[in-house]
Amino acid sequence: MSDKLTYVQWILVRIGNSEKMRISNLLKLALVVFMATVQTVSAFVPTVQWEKTFGGSEDDIGWSVDKTSDGGFIIAGSTESYGSGNSDVWLIKTNSSGDMQWQQTFGGIDGDSGYCVQETSDSGFVIVGNTIPRKVLLIKTNSSGNLQWQNTFGEDYGDYGYCVQQTSDGGFIITGAAQYIFGGYRDVLLIKTNASGTQQWLKTFGGSDNDSASSVRQTSDGGYVIAASTRSYGAGNNDAWLIKTDISGDIQWQQTFGSSNNDYASAVRATSDGGFIVTGSTESFGAGGSDVWLIKTDSSGISQWQQTYAVNNNDYGQDIQQTLDGGYIITGYTDDGVSSAIDALLIKTDSSGNQVWQKSFGNDGGGNDRGLSVQQVSSYEYVTAGWTESFSTKQEVYLVKVTALAAHPDIDGDSNVDFVDFARFAAEWMKIGCGQCNGADFTGNGNVGMDDLVVFTDYWLKNTAASGLPSDNFDDNQMGPLWNLSQDDPAKTALNEINQRLELTSVSSSQGQEALYVSKFSTDCSEPFGIKTDFHYEYTGSGDAGVSLCIGSSPQNYICINAGYEDLAYYYYEAIANDQIIDAGGVMRSAADGTLYISYDPDTDTVYVSTTGYGQANAIYSFAGVIAGTWQAATVDVILGGESNGSSLSSGQAYLDNFKADYGAVYFGN
Repeated sequence: MSDKLTYVQWILVRIGNSEKMRISNLLKLALVVFMATVQTVSAFVPTVQWEKTFGGSEDDIGWSVDKTSDGGFIIAGSTESYGSGNSDVWLIKTNSSGDMQWQQTFGGIDGDSGYCVQETSDSGFVIVGNTIPRKVLLIKTNSSGNLQWQNTFGEDYGDYGYCVQQTSDGGFIITGAAQYIFGGYRDVLLIKTNASGTQQWLKTFGGSDNDSASSVRQTSDGGYVIAASTRSYGAGNNDAWLIKTDISGDIQWQQTFGSSNNDYASAVRATSDGGFIVTGSTESFGAGGSDVWLIKTDSSGISQWQQTYAVNNNDYGQDIQQTLDGGYIITGYTDDGVSSAIDALLIKTDSSGNQVWQKSFGNDGGGNDRGLSVQQVSSYEYVTAGWTESFSTKQEVYLVKVTALAAHPDIDGDSNVDFVDFARFAAEWMKIGCGQCNGADFTGNGNVGMDDLVVFTDYWLKNTAASGLPSDNFDDNQMGPLWNLSQDDPAKTALNEINQRLELTSVSSSQGQEALYVSKFSTDCSEPFGIKTDFHYEYTGSGDAGVSLCIGSSPQNYICINAGYEDLAYYYYEAIANDQIIDAGGVMRSAADGTLYISYDPDTDTVYVSTTGYGQANAIYSFAGVIAGTWQAATVDVILGGESNGSSLSSGQAYLDNFKADYGAVYFGN
């Protein structure tokens, strides 16, 4: 019970002391009415949170979407409405609500298309597609979508780039199809470039018929795995083709999947157990027609299990991602095979491929809507991009965010997640007069626990006026809501907000003085986040003091980056996992003033530490494989403190200023 109350108190602090009495009363009320008002929900209910379209007077298509480090989205596609030619590459940046922030077009007077986009380590973007004459087109932009460079690859007969990923050396890997004789058969194409887009090597794979790849990922051994479709090999017609290469692009193994009808692979991802997951469509298995197809393999490409999913007469899987719970999210589209209506489609499965829920969207019965790319946004939110004809007479880029919960945080059903819902959730979680009701089992695992609290608070903060990233400029000389004192300095004799900053001082030179500024923030480690603070430290006397940014879930699991500690002249870092030091070190500081940055990339499970900016490009240190492997939700501590012995620490020698969380899921705790 004590742990549960601790986290309930965390919520109370987040919403402010003025509401504590109100919630206390509501809790009492909830104990009386809870069992009569909470409804039992046994199945997940996916709902469209929002949908956005982008387009003009002609046809425009979205092919790929990626999450961006600021919480928004980047979409690559093609446009006939804008740009300088028949069709141009179209790059669209949105905020977290799907509202367009900017757009850019690239291309000439002929036809150009963008099929795949990824945010790069320098916060820019890389796009792969095609240009006329039919060559692979690789485009690199900065964070505002302004062109930095572009390159083309291949012959004039017809080469296609369908997927690109940044590689561990900062370069890029591209896959698609190559056609070396006009009107001839195609081969799988694999191109490796350096960070400037200059080709390092090119490989093709194929046989006596058409073969084409649609997806590539770098593997943990530095090699690559490719999802392709082949008519040259396999059991007949088209078969799914999984190819594994080494770091030089030479085949290590290959596997085909399928039977006598047409079977296709559209996307591949590495899985947490070292194997691979492939999605596509099959006419050889399933309920008839074409079904969405899911194949799970081991690390050698040997099938462990396969699943098919039938929604209508014809269903197609286009992209896949492993989800935080170990399951999978698939996007594609479904066709009833009778009318002209095609709907975009999302399918969520568990770790064994069993369907948990499915959702089709668009203009049911009247449009042509397709999901082509998918991203998990949080533990219960997903975004898919593609194109739609349901809202215009022309094709438009389509971006949809879907929420899927077994029960909704709006427990009382008044279309507003508020204090009443919190009171009822808290009552159920602590099982005070609630019996066996499960209206707060949002994750659908059969009980109400910490996972449901994470969902509730995340949903509440994102969907009410209480949301927002914490910041404090320390400019009002008052103890603000974002910081509190440790028990070492209850009288605020050594730490106070003065001189429009948060200062650490020592008032006695004869006795050690210790003070800690401690501010705790909750994080959702399924999303990127970035926090920073400006600091000044010039103390040179006896003692140990400075500023730290720490992220962790317990004293046994944390990363701390210190400026000023360890003999005062160093940046010192230490990473602890399972109570064991996994990394530690330090470098000299060059100045008394500086800024410490911590940013987290959930796609690579990497924490970056810097004194100049966010992300890999600015990092002094990076810690990979720590957060997702050790804890899924963590706190961030910001500390200004230390101990001085034998000399005083004067005003202006040690202070914090301009603390803020710039992006991501970071919420104030206590």
